[in-house]
Amino acid sequence: QKTDAALVLFLKTAPDELRPSIASYLNSRDVESVKLSKAPAPQTLYQQAEELRQQGKLKEAVAIYIAILQSKETNPYVIRDAALKALRNGNAGTKTNILNSRLAWLAKDAASGNYLEVTDTAEILRRLNSPKCIDALLQVLHRRDSLFQNAHRTATFALRELGPEVQKRAAASILDDIKNNADLSNNFDQQIETLVSFAWIKSKDSFQESQKLVEADKNWTSSWNKVIPLMESLSHEDEGLELSKLLRDGKDLSPKVIEWTIFRLGDLRESNDVETLLRLYSDKPYYYQPTLKEALVKIGGAKIITYMRQSAITKHPQQATAVEILAEIEKKKVLPIMHQVAHSGNLDARIRSIAAIGQYGNCDDRKALLPGADYWKGDRDVHYWLIQALNAIEHRCHCQ
Repeated sequence: QKTDAALVLFLKTAPDELRPSIASYLNSRDVESVKLSKAPAPQTLYQQAEELRQQGKLKEAVAIYIAILQSKETNPYVIRDAALKALRNGNAGTKTNILNSRLAWLAKDAASGNYLEVTDTAEILRRLNSPKCIDALLQVLHRRDSLFQNAHRTATFALRELGPEVQKRAAASILDDIKNNADLSNNFDQQIETLVSFAWIKSKDSFQESQKLVEADKNWTSSWNKVIPLMESLSHEDEGLELSKLLRDGKDLSPKVIEWTIFRLGDLRESNDVETLLRLYSDKPYYYQPTLKEALVKIGGAKIITYMRQSAITKHPQQATAVEILAEIEKKKVLPIMHQVAHSGNLDARIRSIAAIGQYGNCDDRKALLPGADYWKGDRDVHYWLIQALNAIEHRCHCQ
């Protein structure tokens, strides 16, 4: 009660951005004297779009995201997030609007952004799927520092998807680096990254030229040999089938080859051999775990769902990751399991299950969480996340 009283007092002068959360928390504890006497600041366009998206009004949200991109908005986070969300939920006209309003900005970002920024920018460029993006994608392709590996991979497949002429130009750019970049000649890790990217972009002619260049520089021999199994797999017509075989049967594969192969199998929604992916998941290879999680979500299906449900309720070593995968695949369908894990899972799994309830739950789910959110009598270990979930459901569902 002393805490409640202090928060009620603080609410009168609290910053605008904190007031709704404080009020929601106090309301959840039935504190009757809570009033937002100071009017909150007007919502920005981005805040309006986010609220509409969270309410499931995607068409209306996309229209506002496009308005943001066509405006003089300068916040780089808002620009990237608006573009990604518009592309995920929009149509062909959405792509045209973004190309016309933000292509120059994206190209500059691809050349100068940090690794987190460029990862999002590469995803935007891939979703735009336009030859107009070639120069920006090539900028990303040449950023080979390990921090940029996700962006580099996304740019590779974006270029591949733009057809033979674009692939030819991209392959020529990589071959020029192999021939003339002295730093690359002495960096094994970046050589692997370069050659794995080249494996997906190459043509028959560029492959033969690359062989000649590598033979002329012995510094490339070791990395070339590591990528040859991938090159051979990609020479066959059924890419998904051959990559599954490579992952299942290949020995001594480079971790980079394994990671890119996992990513591509997810891209292709290749479901014929999910057992191999699940075996890798169970082995918990730290190097490509995020990529594996993403691939399993994309592929989905009964085998993966059954495995993850069992992992979530039996305190599997990767229980928390299983919770996240289930939530992303099944969304509202998985709420009963999320409540079960929220009470009995390990701490990390409980936190993620509570987050899933906050994202997909309704007022009944909120009611079920309320007892645990009592700071003094409830579940202190996950109090913060319970409050976040309660606020999320309240904001979305307007529970009474």
